[in-house]
Amino acid sequence: MVRYQVLSIWWPEGWEPSGPADVPNCAWETEFDRIEPPRLGKPLSRDEALALVRALNRQVIDHAADRWYVAAAIDEEPLPRQPGAILTDDRVERYRVHILIPQDASARGDCSHCPAHELDCATADRGSDLTLEVSFRTG
Repeated sequence: MVRYQVLSIWWPEGWEPSGPADVPNCAWETEFDRIEPPRLGKPLSRDEALALVRALNRQVIDHAADRWYVAAAIDEEPLPRQPGAILTDDRVERYRVHILIPQDASARGDCSHCPAHELDCATADRGSDLTLEVSFRTG
């Protein structure tokens, strides 16, 4: 099972979105801040998470901010802890996170002014959802 959620990332330096559904290529390299979904009385659906991201990012575009929002499907169960791993904080769990890439009207934005515009992250064509492992503080 997965839960759909909105996550915030920093606004990548030099990156310009072409629309509120854009997901920058460097999103998979970021540290995420956990953003709780609004209390709607039920979990968010995929479509609701994507709509919320579009609304939040429209506000960010209209009123300059340093955050950008992406929709994600987060596995309900944390990943197993590595045997022998040194635990520095037992309130941190690792989860598999799938960054949702909308198939309609979504782009990557413009990375041409980013200091890393010649790196693979700026030129890669990631046409489908991104999957990564992210640590979240649970307590």
